[in-house]
Amino acid sequence: MDFGKIVNNSFKIAWEHKSLWILGLFAGGSFSGFHWDLGDVDFKKYIDLDSIGMGRHFWDNMPPLELLIIPLVLFILLFLLFLFIMHLICVPAIIDGVNKIARGGYYSLGGSLKAGLHYFWRFLGLFLLSFFATGLSIALLVLVGIVFFTLHLAVGLLSLLVLIPMFFFIIIAVTNIYSLTQRSMVVRDISIGDALEEGFYLFRSRFLDNLLIFLIYIGLTIGLGLAAAIIWVIVGLPIGFIVMAMGVSLVPAIIVGMILGLPISFVVGGFLGTVFANLYTLFYFELVEPGGVQQPMPAPAG
Repeated sequence: MDFGKIVNNSFKIAWEHKSLWILGLFAGGSFSGFHWDLGDVDFKKYIDLDSIGMGRHFWDNMPPLELLIIPLVLFILLFLLFLFIMHLICVPAIIDGVNKIARGGYYSLGGSLKAGLHYFWRFLGLFLLSFFATGLSIALLVLVGIVFFTLHLAVGLLSLLVLIPMFFFIIIAVTNIYSLTQRSMVVRDISIGDALEEGFYLFRSRFLDNLLIFLIYIGLTIGLGLAAAIIWVIVGLPIGFIVMAMGVSLVPAIIVGMILGLPISFVVGGFLGTVFANLYTLFYFELVEPGGVQQPMPAPAG
């Protein structure tokens, strides 16, 4: 399998079809918990209210912090729910788009979004199935490790020689089978069960290729993530310094810099999310029709 071609075409499709970036912004997103520990933070030390046009008695008129936490938590939960829903819509949408671009067909952003809505409930079911299967597998590994450590420390340490590789195998298996199942479901328009069957078969029969694409995915994630962080710093720092030069204190300057830098973050995040989604989609095509994938269709003029 030509992994170089897969990577190159992933970037090529992402660059030539920039409307995919809208889908990639949500499809490539990850979801994690937020930890807010505001109890010991004294904002009065860091924010100069005079510099942002507020009076000295602003803090005295603020409601208790406890009254602000509930709306803040509700806002975060609703925002995460929105991101999750958009993720489940945009992943099948971008798969549908790349399928039409790489294998022949007419791609449009509206058509792909319609496809994303069509597969929403199946993708939700697949996500829940994958989530509980992964959680159960890891919980069993942890339970086995606890049992071995309770027997004897030496036995527990020896068990790690098996349990740790098993943990990484579970991560690789779940990531690849889940990703291949998503592609199978959209490309063939089949049920979750049939798509899982094909995804498992492609993983089992081509394990080495699956391992290599996983390592490439991790490597690109680290490398491009660092590059994106450097771009954000290059753009964000000058904005922050300009704002500070206008007499604004540090924290407001950082906040303003982050807000003004959001367009750059959206562009970079959308492009990288598209590249990562393309990677597994083109890998799936190579598995099911080796060497038969057409060259990506160029973006229409204008």
